Amino acid sequence: MARGKRIKTRYSGVYQRQTETRRHEGRLDVGYDITYKVGRRKVWENVGWKSEGVTAGFANQIRNERLAAARDGKVPSKTKHMTLNEAFELYCKTHLAATKSERRIRSMYSSGVQPVLGHKMIAEISVRDMQQLATKLVGKRAPATIRHYVSIVRSVYNKLIEWGDYAGDNPAQTVKIPRVDNDRTRFLSRSEAAMLLDELCCRSLDTFRITLLSLHTGMRASEIFGLMGEDINMNDGFIYIKDTKNALSRVAYMTDDIRKVFEDIAPQAGEIVFPARHGSFRDEVPDTFERAVKELGLNDGLSDTRDRVVFHTLRHTFASWLVSEGVPLKTVQELLGHSTIRMTERYAKLAPDKKEEAARLLNMLTK
Repeated sequence: MARGKRIKTRYSGVYQRQTETRRHEGRLDVGYDITYKVGRRKVWENVGWKSEGVTAGFANQIRNERLAAARDGKVPSKTKHMTLNEAFELYCKTHLAATKSERRIRSMYSSGVQPVLGHKMIAEISVRDMQQLATKLVGKRAPATIRHYVSIVRSVYNKLIEWGDYAGDNPAQTVKIPRVDNDRTRFLSRSEAAMLLDELCCRSLDTFRITLLSLHTGMRASEIFGLMGEDINMNDGFIYIKDTKNALSRVAYMTDDIRKVFEDIAPQAGEIVFPARHGSFRDEVPDTFERAVKELGLNDGLSDTRDRVVFHTLRHTFASWLVSEGVPLKTVQELLGHSTIRMTERYAKLAPDKKEEAARLLNMLTK
């Protein structure tokens, strides 16, 4: 039997597999998994180990109980009386523990989901509850933020279903987020960017470097904070960007200023390039950035969030500068890591107007 590979037993929907880390009576331990359908959804559940007294026959008995519960519209007893808060804690401890995103996801859950739905039993939360949560936040939160709130709840339910702890429907699966034009329109001029970099250089060399990197490569803050020493190729001038927002890895190219930054840092393989104060991964932009923006008055008199300078403005500025210099949108798309050209087309209005040039050329050709 291949290690870790599920092998069918004589019972329908019951599988066994070996583990490389557990042993029982001098041999590799054997785990038993069951699978069954709840509606159209296929569920996998780990029943237990041979060392715990679990057999294929016992696993089959559990499977039959799960099928009966699903037919009756019931949920497994493990989550019958569990609140969303308790389910979220289980999700964090089992799935998110020690990941770079745990702190950020916990923060978003506590600010957007917990006050409204955290106290409710997971079996009682309906699609309507989720839709109302999303709809009430429109105008108060950015659409992307609302999607994150819904996505967190969706992920919690999906994991409970995958683990076999919940056999109901996922109430967050079909929630629709009302569309709002939230595209940022602000980008920095060359002089504004120079002022910001000068101000940051005086305040914090670390924040200056992070800002410069985003401005010259279009990298998101999360992508910069996730950089490891092995991602920096000084020989070829490449920066390998992994674990991106849309899971599409890409390459950024060093400008002379960025190369100087990395020469000063001298990043080593296995080490975080821009660690937090205690050596761990960062999860937010240093407050120094916001203070510098405020000191320079870059947001004075602006109430529309789309016009305000935030760290993401640097990525927008990178793209805007390229397009205004005539770089093709397709190239900008690849540099930004956009999954579709539609996301890049917002910058098209900044491209140099070629109509007059085309008219002059046509006039020459027809004479």
